[in-house]
Amino acid sequence: MRTTTLAILACLLGMAAGSGVDTLWVRRLDLGSDESGVGIDSRADAIAVAGSARPSSTDDWLVVRLNQSGNIIWTRTYDSGADDFAYDACVDSGADILVAGFGQSSASAGRPNLLRPRGLGQVWKTLASDQSLYALTAKYGTGGDLEWLRSDSNCLAIGIAADPAGNS
Repeated sequence: MRTTTLAILACLLGMAAGSGVDTLWVRRLDLGSDESGVGIDSRADAIAVAGSARPSSTDDWLVVRLNQSGNIIWTRTYDSGADDFAYDACVDSGADILVAGFGQSSASAGRPNLLRPRGLGQVWKTLASDQSLYALTAKYGTGGDLEWLRSDSNCLAIGIAADPAGNS
């Protein structure tokens, strides 16, 4: 939704200025598991995309690193055994990728698609009483190595940013 909105805004600004819209590149990632991307950030020669993939009956979080030409450098997934979603990503000053997301323990797996990104409104309605939700934050190095992963109970992480010192 945010990508579509930004693309439409760019088109309108380009038309208002009398110039056409230039598309630098378009890429599609198909891992064969119903992927979606919901968060994106760019800095220097790194583009980070956060989302989810559904290779089986539960969702895994998905992180993709591309260069500015749109070439995929690496993809990573995380699977806790229940539903996990990467909802936002940012590139820090060292070109590492920080990711924010959330999950739902397997104890509540009977709830259909509670945490699917397109159902975020439903998450807000149930957050106060749902003890099965947890926030996930992580840092991936430039080569795609998971440097750390943090899980916090009874909360969500839906956004992340980094300051010039590399703090998130």
